[in-house]
This record gives sequence, C-alpha cells and structure tokens, in this order.
Amino acid sequence: MQVVSVIPRSYCRGVVLAIRKALQVRDEHPNEAVTLLGLLVHNQMVVDALKRRGIHTVAHPGLSREELLDLVPQGFVIFSAHGVSDAVMAKADRLGLKAVDATCPEVRFTRTWCANSSKPAEKFFMWAKPGTRKP
Repeated sequence: MQVVSVIPRSYCRGVVLAIRKALQVRDEHPNEAVTLLGLLVHNQMVVDALKRRGIHTVAHPGLSREELLDLVPQGFVIFSAHGVSDAVMAKADRLGLKAVDATCPEVRFTRTWCANSSKPAEKFFMWAKPGTRKP
C-alpha cells in the first residue's frame, strides 16, 4: 500500500475557492440569506469574518449534513470544499434551497477517480481530524 502524506502550508486551493465563491454569492445576492452548510474552513477568525459579511454557518458536531439542512432557513446554501453526498444535494433541492457547490476540484477528481476504479476489489481510505464531518 502506498501512503501519501499531504501537509498544507496555508489554505489549500479548494478552501480559497470556496471562500471566494461564498463572498461572490453574498455580493451578487445582498438581500438573500446565505448559509454555509458546516464549517467552510476550520478557522474561527475566517468564520467570524464571513458572518460579518452576512454569511452564516450552520454547524453542529452531532448532526449529519442532511440534518443540518433542516436548520437552513431559506435562500442560498453553500456546500464546503469537502463536498457533500448526492442525498444532501437532493434534499437541498427538495427544500427549495439554492445550492452552491463549492467542492474542491481536487476532492471532486479524487471521488470520481475512486468511483470509476477499474479494480472492484480495491479499497480506499479517507481520514481527517477527529470531530470533522466528511460526506
């Protein structure tokens, strides 16, 4: 088995793109609710700065992404750079929310690559910091 360690030196490209996308939605829709589904980045200063811009975060460590959607009042919901499952996207649509997918391009590529693996018996492991939710 090959193990590759990724040690970012600053915010990864996916997080930077997600922050830009959230700010763009806020700027283009100043009178509508904009809510982040879960933490966009694990940095309270950034979360607070986004809140000052009117971008609220719905996060609770005990709830799934689907359960968190029930706490989004209306308007736009932004999915973090970590991405979400198809079930979460479908529920957002059923709730009438305007979904904005800020999934990191590298995360999207990796998920597609794993899903399309030509070796059905191949197993993939993904891990993260304890307490962080991944789709």
